[in-house]
Amino acid sequence: MKKIRMAFCPTMEPFAESIATSIDSIEAVPAGSAAMVLKMLQGGMVESVLIGRTAKSYELDGDVKHKRLKEGVTLVYKDKTSIYQDQLKEIPVKTYLDKNSLGEVAGFFTKIAYLDSKDDCLNGDLSIPSLIDWRDFRDSFELLIPVNGTGKVPEFRAPVIYYNKSVDKNLIEKIYKIVRWN
Repeated sequence: MKKIRMAFCPTMEPFAESIATSIDSIEAVPAGSAAMVLKMLQGGMVESVLIGRTAKSYELDGDVKHKRLKEGVTLVYKDKTSIYQDQLKEIPVKTYLDKNSLGEVAGFFTKIAYLDSKDDCLNGDLSIPSLIDWRDFRDSFELLIPVNGTGKVPEFRAPVIYYNKSVDKNLIEKIYKIVRWN
């Protein structure tokens, strides 16, 4: 049986290992970043990739499909940059999500402004970081990436699998079930 190669970024390693251990037809291929694994997919080096963020449209071609494997929240900002996890308590953030939707991520912050609507939060100036649901991510957004001593903080990532047409949808559903329950 031909193995499906699935490249993954560092924050997705626990999910990738679980998938490769559970499904014999998956070969997990580590890579240094989400951008790198997406280039591997575009270049035909792998049939699928597992990353912890939503890809921007310029990172994909028309034949690539995707499935969000878990829901989550992230930070968007006026510029793509990183911030140390400990500094999150010091910065003001805004969100349209309620505290229950933020889950454990709410504990990282002490200055959260809860706005009435998504439009109030996301339209206009992003000079104050916004906590958003990954489903609401837009190509025009830039990420404010929380990091710690081991890399990107996983609570601000949500696994998404991107795959080409050679990957069977039944396999994607198996992957979804494995990730969903981990």
